[in-house]
Amino acid sequence: MKCYQYPYALNSAELLFLKIDYPYNEEELEKKLDGLTKREGVFLNVINESVPILHWFHEKGYTEIDLIDQEIFNELKIILEKQAIEYKVTDLTQMLISDASQLNPTFKQEVLCYIDRIMDLDVILDRILEKGSKNLHPFELFYLERLANGTVTI
Repeated sequence: MKCYQYPYALNSAELLFLKIDYPYNEEELEKKLDGLTKREGVFLNVINESVPILHWFHEKGYTEIDLIDQEIFNELKIILEKQAIEYKVTDLTQMLISDASQLNPTFKQEVLCYIDRIMDLDVILDRILEKGSKNLHPFELFYLERLANGTVTI
């Protein structure tokens, strides 16, 4: 599979794989987002087009699964709280690392490709020398395991 080249590189040492649920239908969510500043709107659009995100509306509201970093998540929380948008976050990192069979296969491959593109083996090895392998981020360990198994996509 050819990896899509996303234009935004996340901080690989702060990756988060999150499911965010919103209790709003499409119309309600659009109303909540009406008060965004231009900067906030641009931020959300750039992120939606720049990192792997799977999203859908359903009978209970809106759900998105995002591969983002801590800095983006912090900015997102600020926007959501400012707009009084309710949300529930579930960390799916361990699910992706241990058993991602529940994920849409195309999205899973897209996420793995993205992770493989942003990981830098030299940086990871330097971090191991400086702080030890126990201090690596779970996605860095996941990448090293996949690299050792020959399942890295690029």
